[in-house]
Amino acid sequence: MNNWFLLSLSAAFLWAVVNILDKIIVVEHIKFHWSRLILDSFVGLTVCIVLAALGVGLTTNIYVVTLSILAGVLLYGFNYLYYKGLESAEVPVVSALLQGVPVFSALWGFLFFQERYGWLVYLGIIFIISGAVFINAEENGKSKTIVLRGTNWRSATLYIIPGIFILSINYALQKYILNLSDSWTIFFWARIGAFIFTSTMLLFSPKIRTGFIRTAKGLKSKSYLLIGIIEWINLAGIYLLLKAYSTGTVTLVTTVAATQPVIVMILSVIATILFKTPSLANYDFRIILIRVFSITFMIIGVMLIS
Repeated sequence: MNNWFLLSLSAAFLWAVVNILDKIIVVEHIKFHWSRLILDSFVGLTVCIVLAALGVGLTTNIYVVTLSILAGVLLYGFNYLYYKGLESAEVPVVSALLQGVPVFSALWGFLFFQERYGWLVYLGIIFIISGAVFINAEENGKSKTIVLRGTNWRSATLYIIPGIFILSINYALQKYILNLSDSWTIFFWARIGAFIFTSTMLLFSPKIRTGFIRTAKGLKSKSYLLIGIIEWINLAGIYLLLKAYSTGTVTLVTTVAATQPVIVMILSVIATILFKTPSLANYDFRIILIRVFSITFMIIGVMLIS
């Protein structure tokens, strides 16, 4: 099996874990999302300190540094919209909607990377995206199942879809930079870019500064620990995806990473049973059935492209 496939699948698993933990953080710990972004960037900076001590990422040209910093800023733009989406939408739904990235990635791959595939690959992408749409299913107040309306869909149109557009640009940009530099260098300077971005907002926005101070005072030590763990897992997923890009095409790598909702569904069920966390997902029988079919579509899609 191709190395890029295993790397992409591993990134999907790590991000599935992050999705579950992020929902808990958003619902129970941090309501002000800028505070989360700032804390995330501080964790990313600790990684950079370790890498700098090892001499990683420091030797490169200003062009690569600038583009990598831009990639880091784009990622945090996506993160903000992602946290907003998690406020009201179910975590398996948010995770599934994120898999719309391959639609945009295919466009960027076609336009900028001369990526061309046979009809089976594009059929696989259609299967994955179709599954991602129908996994939005939820019940309305009259016990009717709806897909394109309701809380999940509002969250999608306001936050997640704009977010994945930004994320797809981030992916395409990183793919381009990999032609000029290595994964660790991009990873290093993107984290620096994110830290510069959040620090600038903290410095010049009184609203963000006040909200962050209020959040910092209210958080317990276990909350800081959980945030740190989440961001380290997230960073590991980012690096694995970068490595996947270095050996695979942008469309195929992001499409394999679209298996993430499958893993989220499994982990959500386990977390609900073990920890009694109903906020993670709705498990009405009809909803489960629709999502099983949606996940099956996504698995078929992955089989077609791998």
